[in-house]
Amino acid sequence: MDFEGFMKGYQQFFGTKDQPNLPARSAMQVAGLVMPEWLIEIEVVAASK
Repeated sequence: MDFEGFMKGYQQFFGTKDQPNLPARSAMQVAGLVMPEWLIEIEVVAASK
């Protein structure tokens, strides 16, 4: 698992001067995804006003 790469990408967009917010996140390694050609799985949490 490339956690260092994950952190580099995350820090490009969050916790910056322009975007100081740090959204919730999770990182876990799975044995396999539903489709063998998939490279990532994305978990999303959304809220509305």
